[in-house]
Order: sequence, then C-alpha cells, then structure tokens
Amino acid sequence: MNPIKELVSIVTPVHNSSQTMRNTIDSIRSQTFTNWELILVDDASSDDSVKIAAEYAALDKRIKPVTLTQNIGAAKARNVAIDHARGQFIAFLDSDDAWDNLKLEKQLNFMRENGYALTYTAYRTTKGRIIKALPELDYEHLIATNAIGCLTVMVDRRKTGDFSMPNLKKGEDHLTWLLIMKRGFKAYGLNEVLATYTVGNSGSLSGNKFKAAQRQWFNYRQVLGFNFFKSSLYFIKYVYYSLRKHGLKS
Repeated sequence: MNPIKELVSIVTPVHNSSQTMRNTIDSIRSQTFTNWELILVDDASSDDSVKIAAEYAALDKRIKPVTLTQNIGAAKARNVAIDHARGQFIAFLDSDDAWDNLKLEKQLNFMRENGYALTYTAYRTTKGRIIKALPELDYEHLIATNAIGCLTVMVDRRKTGDFSMPNLKKGEDHLTWLLIMKRGFKAYGLNEVLATYTVGNSGSLSGNKFKAAQRQWFNYRQVLGFNFFKSSLYFIKYVYYSLRKHGLKS
C-alpha cells in the first residue's frame, strides 16, 4: 500500500482500559496537528472499552475501532493496527498514556526539517520522573540500552518501508526499533517532554529489573541471534547503562 502523505496513523492497543482510555483519546483529539487517524484495536476486552471506543468513533470520524474476539497480546494487536494504517507516519500510544497537545506538531516539524525517518521525544512518568531523549542513537548503542519510549516514537514508513513488531510479550517495541535501524537508519531524539507514561504498581522494582535483564539476554541470544560472547559483551553494557539510568539505590 502507498501510504497517504502527511497523514499520521496512531497505533493504540486496548485491553480492559475503560478507566484510562478516555484520557488517552482526549489527548489525541487535543493535538494542534489534526491530520491523523487513530486505530484503536480492542484486544478482547471484558469491560466497557469497546463501548467507549464506539462512542468516540461516533464523535470523530478520524477514530477507527477494530474489535478482536480473541486476546492476542499487545504486539499482535499493534500489528493489526499497523496493517490498517493508511498514513505516511506511524505513531504509538498505549491506552493508559497521554500526549501533550503539541506533540505531533513539534515532532513532525522535527522530522520534516531534518529528513529523519525514526524519531522519539523526552517524556515524563506519572511518578514525576523525566526521561530525556538523546540527540542520536545508532544500532550499536540501542542494542545495549532501551533508551526509547514507545509512546514517543514516530516512524516515516515512506523512508523505512513497511515494518511490524516481533510477537513477544515484552520488549517487542525495543526490538522493532532495532530491526528498523538494522536497515541503516538512526533514531533521533527531540529532547522536549511531550508525553506522559503511566507507571504501573505491579511487582517490586528489583523484580521488574531482574525480569528485564532476563528478557534482554533472551533477545540477544534467541531473537537477534548473537553468540554467547557477543551477547555477554552487550549484556555488560546493558547492566552498566541500566545502573546509570536508574541509579544504584533504585
């Protein structure tokens, strides 16, 4: 499919998100850049998520609900949305996160002015932390650290070509950016806080970090296909960057 020029397709997977998705959708509808479509893929919710999506679709023709009858997980749900997307640009926003109203306008200008194919921005968390955006990331750097927030990413697929997310339960977004960058692209950061990430309360921080480390090792060995030596080198870098990012007391 030939993407529609200057149209932004927003990918939003939804699963039992009735408590948060109104805020997410409202943040999209408040954007100063208005040439967008929102593809809401409901992943077999059992709450009122489908009803809420339908209400918003009736209010705004730019909102396109897709309802799945079987739960397939966030990665596949995002891929369903990407398959439905008609835009030149693909942006991602989960159904419990939100954008500032200038997000699309500022990021698109950043991409147009510099000819970038893959960009991301700084963002805040609901616990008050600011995650900065590095000016530039190459493939080698991103392998060792997940420095890109999915809710801030925008991809110009007229430049990158079509893409999809690996079918994994966690870390699929990080691998997606790596696979795009493996085609010869860099990721460029707009260091302005333009989005809000909702921090969950499940599990201990140390336990979450251990699971993230396990996932990172799995990705090196099984998904990216690195040998033991190469995986070990990147894993040491990953631990180093993680300690720098979160601090030894976290």
